[in-house]
Amino acid sequence: LGVAWRLGRREPALGASWPLVLARFSRLALACMVALFAAAAPLVWAYVGSWAGLVGTGYGSILAMKVLLLGAALFLAMGSRRAIQRSQAGHPDPALRATVPFFVEAETLLAVLILFTAATLASQPPAVDVIEERASWAEVVRVFAPKWPRLRTPSIAAMEADTSDPLAVVGGERTAAAYEWSNFSHNVAGLLLLAMSVLAIVGGSQRGGWGRHWPLGFLGLGAFVFLRTSANDMVWPFGPRGVWETMMNDAEVLQHRLGALLVVALGLVEWRARAHPTGRLPYVFPLLAAAGGLLLLTHSHAAFEPKSYYLIQVTHTTMGALAVLMACARLLELRLPPPGSRAAGAVSNLAMLLIALILVFYQEANVELPEA
Repeated sequence: LGVAWRLGRREPALGASWPLVLARFSRLALACMVALFAAAAPLVWAYVGSWAGLVGTGYGSILAMKVLLLGAALFLAMGSRRAIQRSQAGHPDPALRATVPFFVEAETLLAVLILFTAATLASQPPAVDVIEERASWAEVVRVFAPKWPRLRTPSIAAMEADTSDPLAVVGGERTAAAYEWSNFSHNVAGLLLLAMSVLAIVGGSQRGGWGRHWPLGFLGLGAFVFLRTSANDMVWPFGPRGVWETMMNDAEVLQHRLGALLVVALGLVEWRARAHPTGRLPYVFPLLAAAGGLLLLTHSHAAFEPKSYYLIQVTHTTMGALAVLMACARLLELRLPPPGSRAAGAVSNLAMLLIALILVFYQEANVELPEA
């Protein structure tokens, strides 16, 4: 359908048939979706079995995020179908050419990401097979419940003395200091992203105003990532290890440095794109956001993982789905004419705000840490 639209813009004869092509595709897509739902419903019941399995297992949470993304795609498809129905009723709708093609683009992006999510789902044991390590509703709700961020961090000396290894088969249990270190990192990153989100939402109504400068917050986030990972890796200026030496000989340190650099680069690119919204530069942010969301949706999902690991991963899975929605909404903001572009921009900013709140409320594995 996307190819037909692009060819139709160059060939007037083919472009004239766009409404007919769109109507036929819509009927076929509707029939396919009905068939898919009819086939999926008994499989969901057989593999999940209960609401508890949907909420408290890795299989269930990935399936829920998959349904969320599918719902977003169907919401866009519903808008396209309404425009088709109005046109068929004898009321030609300009949306057939002004908005529907861009809905199709966003639907395509969502469909590709849904396929990757489905592949990750296939690597998980069905929820009905996970009983002992299943989290309860209360435990999952507590993960996302509002709580004060942890703004106290262990000293670098304490972390240097910490020899726990969460990947070890035996005796690798994480210490309270390791949990505090991780919570502080996530919470501070969330506070920085929260400030950026509020600035984007409040200033979003002023096109070309001060609100467009919110991407510069990524510079602060990138600096925090650089300093925090330097302390974690015991690299100068927080430890004896040299910067260039470790980057060349330690893959993890190199990844951390590249991550911080990418955050800074993303902020500068998006800030420049919002100042001059022309060309291809504005599309860098939604594409990278979609890729980042995909990585969060699909990373490190181990079979029969302990419940404590699941309670960490469920936050990352949710943030991945929100990042995908943010990317698609930003893409529509760039492509749609007003007022649709403003609505899409508001959805994108809201998704970023929800990601920020998850990070602010983040507390690994519901571990209670004593107050000082």
